[in-house]
Amino acid sequence: MKIRESIISRRKFLFGLILGGVGVLVSYGLIPVIKYLFFMTEAPLPKAVSMKKKALNGFPNNSARYFYYGWLPSIIIRTPQGEFRAFSAVCTHLDCIVSYRPQKRDIFCNCHDGIFDLNGKNIKGPPPKPLEPFDIVYNGEKVIIKKHEAPEKKKDNKKG
Repeated sequence: MKIRESIISRRKFLFGLILGGVGVLVSYGLIPVIKYLFFMTEAPLPKAVSMKKKALNGFPNNSARYFYYGWLPSIIIRTPQGEFRAFSAVCTHLDCIVSYRPQKRDIFCNCHDGIFDLNGKNIKGPPPKPLEPFDIVYNGEKVIIKKHEAPEKKKDNKKG
């Protein structure tokens, strides 16, 4: 009894397999380049976001909640003393999302063990900068969260 011959030869099959693998590798290299060249525009962040004051009712001390400041993931923390603080939830090291650890009273980046204090300052690990802070303003029945405005430095008018 004669064995029926295959539709394609082994050589053609292996050539197709290798060519497909090379195509996948090339596409993995080209995708970031295409994204960089054509899709790097991000929507601008809003000047402020607001929420009803009721949203903060029942928010226990020493806890945190997430919210979006425009498209930016953000975190609002109620300290053990009852103060509210808001920050960008994006770690300054590699853009991982941070979390609040109530037992240690710090902000933790799980990706590379980065730790921030309750003022957003980096205290341990690889993050190079503090978290971006937001200002919280109470306006009647609304809570307005806006980008932190650093005090302007006085310019020295002396010519030297």
